[in-house]
Amino acid sequence: MGDLWLDILVDHEVTQQDFARSDLGPFRQWLRARFFEDTPYPEIVRALLSDRGGRRAKPAVNFSLKHLGAEPLPVKLAVMSARLFSNRDIRCAQCHDHPFEPMTQEEFWGYVEFFRPLRNRGDLVEAAS
Repeated sequence: MGDLWLDILVDHEVTQQDFARSDLGPFRQWLRARFFEDTPYPEIVRALLSDRGGRRAKPAVNFSLKHLGAEPLPVKLAVMSARLFSNRDIRCAQCHDHPFEPMTQEEFWGYVEFFRPLRNRGDLVEAAS
């Protein structure tokens, strides 16, 4: 299960740039340990979305590191977290109100704002001050 989740959380692709900014070995081990210990799903998701710190000391931050690029807004992290943890594809609402889901463009950017304080500092995730 840990390997399956790793593949899904990194969006089925890993680029050379991803290897530079995230450490998938400890992340894989962390995921495997969560399933081995039968950690409840909400605790896993909470760690993936809220842990801060270094990629080896806090392996769950590798999810954020993978999806936080150099862009000023964390759009990819917001889109991935909505898709994976809320089962909602919110990409359409980035440019216009979603045609099939009850989500407006304003709500999309509000969701992105939740992740806005996060900064990818190379090998750690921290909240901007």
